[in-house]
Formats: sequence, structure tokens, C-alpha cells
Amino acid sequence: MISCTTTEATAMSLLLDRFRELAACIPANTAISFVNEKGRVAESMSRADVVSDMGEVAEFLRHHCGLEPGDRAILAYPSGLDFVRGLIGCLAAGVVPVPIYPPDPINPQKTVDRMQRVVASSGAKAVLTSRRYANARRLGTARSIVTGSTVGWPGDLPWHITSRGIGGRRMRGPGTPGAPGRGWSPSPDAPALLQYTSGSTSDPKGVVITHGNLAHQVDFNRRLLGLGLDARGVFWLPPYHDFGLISVILSGLAGSGEVTLMSPLTFLQRPALWFDVMDRVRATHTAAPNFAYELAVRKTTAEQRAAWDLSSLQVVMSAAEPVREDTTSRFLDAFSGTGLRRDAFCPAYGLAEHTVAVTMFGRSTLSVDRHQLETQRLAVPADGPGSQALIGCGQVADDVDVRIVDPELHVPLADGQVGEIWVDSPSKAAGYWGLPDKSRDTFGARLAGSDDSRSYLRTGDLGLLHDGELYVCGRLKDLLILAGRNIHPQDIEESLRDCHPAIRPGGIAAFAVDAGDVGDVEGLAVLVEVKADIATEMLSGVADEVQAVVLKNHQLRCSAVVVAPPGSVSKTTSGKVQRARCRTRLLDGTLEAEALLVARLEDAGPPDVPDDELGTAGPVVTSAGAWPAAPGDPLLASVRDQVAAVFGIRAARVDIDQPLSEQGLDSVGFVKLASRLSQAFDRDVPPVDVFNHPTVRGLAHMLRDAEVAGCEHHPPQALLQHPNPARCGPAGHGDDASTRDSFEALLKGAITTGRISEGMHLLRSASQLRLAVQSESGARTWPTAVPTTFTSGPKAPHLIFLCTSVFSSGVHNYARIASEFRGVRAVSAIPLPGFARGEPLPDSPEAAVECLARIVVELVGDEPFVLAGQSSGGKFAYALGKHFEDVRNRNLAGVALLDSHKESDPELTELLTREILYDVYGESGGQDLFHATRLTAVVSWSDLLPNMYDGPLESDVLFVQCTRPWVMPYGAGDITYPATEPWSPSNTVRTVAVDHVSLLVEGAKPAAQILEEWISRG
Repeated sequence: MISCTTTEATAMSLLLDRFRELAACIPANTAISFVNEKGRVAESMSRADVVSDMGEVAEFLRHHCGLEPGDRAILAYPSGLDFVRGLIGCLAAGVVPVPIYPPDPINPQKTVDRMQRVVASSGAKAVLTSRRYANARRLGTARSIVTGSTVGWPGDLPWHITSRGIGGRRMRGPGTPGAPGRGWSPSPDAPALLQYTSGSTSDPKGVVITHGNLAHQVDFNRRLLGLGLDARGVFWLPPYHDFGLISVILSGLAGSGEVTLMSPLTFLQRPALWFDVMDRVRATHTAAPNFAYELAVRKTTAEQRAAWDLSSLQVVMSAAEPVREDTTSRFLDAFSGTGLRRDAFCPAYGLAEHTVAVTMFGRSTLSVDRHQLETQRLAVPADGPGSQALIGCGQVADDVDVRIVDPELHVPLADGQVGEIWVDSPSKAAGYWGLPDKSRDTFGARLAGSDDSRSYLRTGDLGLLHDGELYVCGRLKDLLILAGRNIHPQDIEESLRDCHPAIRPGGIAAFAVDAGDVGDVEGLAVLVEVKADIATEMLSGVADEVQAVVLKNHQLRCSAVVVAPPGSVSKTTSGKVQRARCRTRLLDGTLEAEALLVARLEDAGPPDVPDDELGTAGPVVTSAGAWPAAPGDPLLASVRDQVAAVFGIRAARVDIDQPLSEQGLDSVGFVKLASRLSQAFDRDVPPVDVFNHPTVRGLAHMLRDAEVAGCEHHPPQALLQHPNPARCGPAGHGDDASTRDSFEALLKGAITTGRISEGMHLLRSASQLRLAVQSESGARTWPTAVPTTFTSGPKAPHLIFLCTSVFSSGVHNYARIASEFRGVRAVSAIPLPGFARGEPLPDSPEAAVECLARIVVELVGDEPFVLAGQSSGGKFAYALGKHFEDVRNRNLAGVALLDSHKESDPELTELLTREILYDVYGESGGQDLFHATRLTAVVSWSDLLPNMYDGPLESDVLFVQCTRPWVMPYGAGDITYPATEPWSPSNTVRTVAVDHVSLLVEGAKPAAQILEEWISRG
């Protein structure tokens, strides 16, 4: 029992005070946890942790980052507790957090553009992120290697990492107190956060949520949902969305129970895991949009459901999307054997402009005449054909005022009449950031002819009240909600305006269709009018072009494209497109009857590729080379089948060489494809592998490499079980899953508990064993790697970058800086041998530089060249330069060291090793990019580096120094690599105003200019 009250006594207290009260009353109780892709708890925070982390991050933001109360900061985090720490730290510091979806590496330019618009709108002064995302941002994308494309991250905005360190190591930034103080105290009217609502290319609108709004909303949720000591919630909702941000994270932290989070991508890949975790923790609360319950029915089996006990669930909320009666019935019927009570299902209604929730606990279903509802806006009771079921979203609470209002006349409507939903309560947001006129129109609506002094929020949603319960009928405007995304139809229509000369201006309508309306996929329909004189044979070309433009610009596939004659798009007398009317005509068949062509999803896609031509097209350019594929290659065909299944189209319509993202595969699709490939080929295929091989041919290449490598797929684990390579046959017996898990468990266990030396010893032993088995395998094979040439040009010499030996090593790190030389000179990058699966490692410093030298000679022949590298890559470039001068008697055109340090600092090396290893195997993430082959290669190359060639070079040496200190996570220290000692007699030093880790990203352009000027001087 606890000795203090944590319910009514703190009602409406501000959120920060609530956190402190709970920490004082129940400090050891777990507040929030995050589970990994296997459903295991990866990280957790106690009530005391919430307050201490909140205070420490707040101090870090104020004293180290220079942020002041009222400053805005972008939160760019993947799912996990790092997001939670950044969020509550901002609230405590008075910094206004601006959560965003972190730019998607699958389509970076599109999502970075959205981020730039939010930055411009909010006037943000910094970006807060985690170590994992900061590393991923520097990695870039595989596509940038091939295309040389660059991503325009927001200007000079500083990025700060707020992740915890090893074993929960606390911040050590300047001014950090031993215990967090209360510091800044917010007023109820002060902005607490900005919630951006636009998910499209429309101008973003930042909803201003005040501390008073948050206090009312979380108290509203605690009271109605019963978030007491016994509450145990399990959720996968995106943290940057108001539903996950406020209804789950902040309301959960303000409640006295426990919240368990998982990544949305984990749920999409394994929907059953959601229920596994709820069964294990005896969950009492969960929530999701409508589509998730539909997915749960389709993606779980009767056997799985029979094993789950969900009888503890008290609240199963459905919100954020229209709640469908057929989905609700199917879900409750399918899960009836789990003990799930039907009265636990909780339809709810809310929106960001009202912080989140308006009503919840809908208990009734109203069957009405569909025609009367859509045409007359009347809820006339009806059953049978032509009726529509409306799901109640709950009774209106005493402190929330909901009115149904005529949207034109602004007068209240009677029960049963459909009108716009207007709301007023202490949760009503303060307005849109920097948009006073829009705020006044949306948040300051007044009832006509009434003495009511209230100002109401116009929701833009249509609904009705019946016996005190709210029923939501649709949108007054035409916002489309597709799988959780808000899509503005005007954006789609605008992008199609000039896509084909036969399309009539103003003759385009985009609207949503539900599963079962025009196919088996919920999605988008597009109606286009074409000129009267169009030839019949051109119609399919119009449909294909519409599909292609929608895919490219909006990452959506059209469930139907309707090509119709002039006058087919329904419009008002004033010429406005009536999208709802177009949808009705499509569903009742009248539109299809007059259409010239209707192309449905199963017919849409790229041009046909005959089966007998598979494998004959040119190979995708990759740094690992290409594999020969014979016509009719069964592996290639099988991969294409799996891609087609995800798309929901015929396999012959999948292009084998076009990037899948350009064919419409989004982040969700990549996760689904990874899951299907794992099942089809009986091996673990993580989503990152699908992303890194973004075409059908590239995926087949990756799968074939893994099959051929056999025991080398995960060499160290395989060798630990099978020291004799002869025992590892082509079937991959050495890649035993249990052995992998044992090695992973040992290493992760050591790292995450702070036993870094033990983890390093394990890795070093595995590395030595790998070299020993390699040397016993027979004739010596020189280690090698395939270089990547980014650009070509008329100028000499050839510029060659050497990769670093850190965990994120890869030629892609140099894609950004290489793009600055396009058309000027040849630029290549050489990966260190042994990092890719199946590649041997060099066993001595001499072998290391010799194998690198052989790669260079094979690349450039007798032509002049410059060696360069960033960080440890510069040390390898220097050692290789010494090899060419002393062993091969060949002068270089120069060596360029990009913020490379000459002497290793043991303490710094230890700190970096700790941080990087923790990032790889830390509590908050997996290790898809960091398989054991790469880890042992890191150790091996790090051990070789100190013993490589040293001493002055005869060639010219350029040192590019970063002038900004590298701020370690959580203020662990500032690092600037000095250029105090000349590396050679002709040392030249230039500076770039970025930090060490940003040099190849934000500093790429100035660094390239320095390099070009230095090289051109001859």
C-alpha cells in the first residue's frame, strides 16, 4: 500500500507536478517499458527514473544546448524510450517539443522536405534525437550510392543526442546538478508542445497544446479509463502522433499503472506479438486504429488466438480512424475464445485540435438509411439493404461541450440531424502556430443567434447526437485517412493536372474507397476526365500514367483509376468537385457504366516482364558486384512472387530492376516484404536487408549470397560451433540459429550490463578464431573488396576515399561529398575487406596495406591518385600512402585527412568503444546492420591500425579540421581533433565549421571545395 493519494488530490495539477508526486509515492514502480521485435523488455523507466531523466535532459537542453523556455525543438526519434526522455525533458525545460515522423530512409528526400516545412513553420532552434537515429542519418541510403543523390537536411540546425549512456550513465554536461531541481515552472496557458497535423504536401499546421490542455486531457483519460495502480497498458502507436503521444505516453506516465510500448513496425511485421505481450503482462488497456483490428483478424490464426488469455482487458480502444461496424464485429467474433469481453471494446473520437480525446466508450450502434444520411444529412432508422451502421463514440462528459451545428448557418441542430461537430472544453487547443486568421476561424467559432459566450472548435467532421451519444458520420471536408496517413485529395489532383495531355483541366477527383468496395484493398480511387477525341488505345496509357504519378509523388497505389468522358466529375453549381458524390457513383455502378476504362488494383503496375526474360536485364550496380542470373531463374521469380503478394498484383506486373519504393512500396510494405521473405526462404530477413537491396534483382542477389556463403553467413557464430570449415556445407549448417542466439546473448548481455571489457574479449576471441580457421583453410587468398566509383570527370588525379573501421563503416558515408565532384573528376571509395559476409580478413598490418594497395592499383592503374579518409579512414589512407612510397616506390598526388587524429587517446577510444557498442547492442534496439562478421572485422582492423606504417610522407598532406566540438551523448564530453603536429613536411591545414560526425553530411560541400582547391594546386 502507498501512503499518499494519487487520484483526486492531484486532479488538474500540471503534468510535471504529477510526475514528481508519483515519483515520491511509488519511486520503484515501473512507469514505462519498451519491448523489442521479439517481445522482450529492452528498456524500462521507474517512476524515479522519469523524474531524474526529465530533470537531467532539461538541464542538458538549458546549459549545454543553450535552449531557453519558449524555444522550439524538433523531436526526431524512432520508437523507444529515448523519445520519452526527450519529450519530458523539453516539458521540464520549458522548451516546446515538436514531434515529427523521423525522415524515412526509404524515401528520404520526400520526408526531409516535410521536416524542412515543419522547421520553417515552427522556427525550431534544434533537433533532438537518439544515437541510433543520428548514426542512421549519417549512413545515408543505399540509393544515394548509386544515384549520387543528396538529402537536404535543414540548414544549420544543430542536432543534439539525448540518449542515456552505458548502464544508465547520467549526463555530465556543464551545470548539471547532482539531483534534478524543479527549475522552470509552466503556467497553464504556456505552450507545452506543437502537434503538426498535416501528413501531406499541404502547408503544415502546428496545433498549440498548452500545459493546461495537457493537464485536462490526461486527467480526463485517467478518470474515464481508470488508469490506477493496477492498470497495465500495451501499445504500438507511433509516438509522434497525438494518439500515441498524449493518450498513451503522457496519460500513461500521469497514471499510476504501467505502460508497455513496442514499435509500430514490429506490430506490422508481427501483429500477433501485440497479443503475445498483452497475454504475458495481463494487460488491462490497449488502443489502435480500426485497420489494426482488421489486420489482427487476417494475420492471426485460430491456434494463436486459442493460446491467448485476454480476459484481463478492460479497455480496447478504437480511434484515430473511422470505426467500422463490420471490422468491430469480425474482431470480437474472432477473438471471442480469448476471454475478451465485448463490453471492453471502446470506440472513441478525438482530434489533435482538441489535444486528443473528445468522447470515448461508445456503447451503441445506430442503423440508418444510407441514402438519407448522404443526401439529406438525416439519421433515419432503417435495416436491411440500403442501411448503414453508425458506431457510437461515447457519451459527452460533463466538462466537454459538444454541439452539432449547421456548417453554413452556424445554428445548433436537433438530435438525429447530421451537422458539423463543434467542441469546447479545457482540452481545446490554443490555435495554430503562427496562423492567427486560421486559428480564429477554426478555434473561435460562435453559435449564431445565441447568447452562448463560448467559442467553439470547428472539427470539420460530420456527426449527430442521439440519446446523448456522439456518432461520427464522415468529413465535412475531403481529408482522406489511409492506413493512418492524412492525405489531402487536392494534393493528388494537383500532381495529376499535367501528367497526361489527354486529361481535361479541372476534371480530376481523388477519393477514398474501403476494402470490398472495388477490391480487397483499402485505398485510393482517382477519376479523370479525358478529351472527347481520345483514341481508345490511349486509355490504358492514361491509367498507367495516373498510377505512376501517384506512386512517385504520394507513395500510394490506386485501388481504382477511372478514365471517363467530359462531365463525369461531379461538381457543385459553383464548380467545386464533389468527391463524396463521385465515390457514391463509383460504388453504385453508375460511374463505371459511363466510364471509358476502369483499371483496378489487380491490373495496375509496371509493364509486363515475361517469365522467360527474368534475369536477362542489366544487373543493378552495387558495391558488392553482380551475380549471373540465367533466364527463368527460379530464385528471382520466387522473390518477385513475394513482392507481388505484398502489392496485391500479378507477379508479371512487378518490375525486377526498378526500386520498390518507386513502385509504391512504403515503410510498412518493406516490413511486410521482409516477413514474407523470411517465411518463404526459411531464414531471418530483417527489414534493413530489404531496404539495402531495394529491387527484386537486388533481393535475389542478397539471398543467393547468403545461400552460397553457407557457414560464412554468420562466420564467428558458425565457427564457435564448427571449428572445421569442412563441416559447414552449402546448406548452411554452420549458421545454426541457436548458436547465433547464444553468441548474441553473450555479447549483448555483457554490453548492456556495462561489462564492456568482457564483451570486447568475446569479440576479440571470435575475431582471432575467425583468422585461425581462415589460415587453416588451405591456400592463401588475398583479402579484397569491391570499390565503388561515384563520379567520373576529365580532371586528374583520381580521388580515392578509404572507409573507417567503425561499426557504420561503408562507402555510402562518402556519397554526399563525392556528389560535389560530379562531372569534375573521378571519385571512388574502398571498403575495408572483411566487413562483408564471406570476405577474408587481413591477418597482419603488411597484409592489410598490401590488399588495399592491390585494390587501388586495379582501380587506377598507372594514373595519378589522391588518398583520403575521414576519422580512422584517414589513418588507413596515411598508412597506405607510406606503403606506396616505401614499398612500391610510387609517389602519390597527395593524402587528405578529414578530421583524422594522429595519435590514439586510450581513454577516448574506450569511451567511443563503449558508446558505439552500447548503440549496437543497447537496450533500445536491434543489430540488423551489425552482424557478427562486421563486429569481428571492427576488432581486427582496430588491432591492426596502431602497427601500420607511420612517419613523415614525401607527398603533400592536407588536414581538414572540424572547428565545432563533437558533443557526445548526454554531455559526456566535447571532442575536437587537434592538428598540432605536422603529418609531413608539407602539411596544409584547413577548417570546416562542423563537428566530427557531421563532416560528411552538413560539411560535405565546404570539405569538397577545400579538397578540390588543394588537389588543383598540383
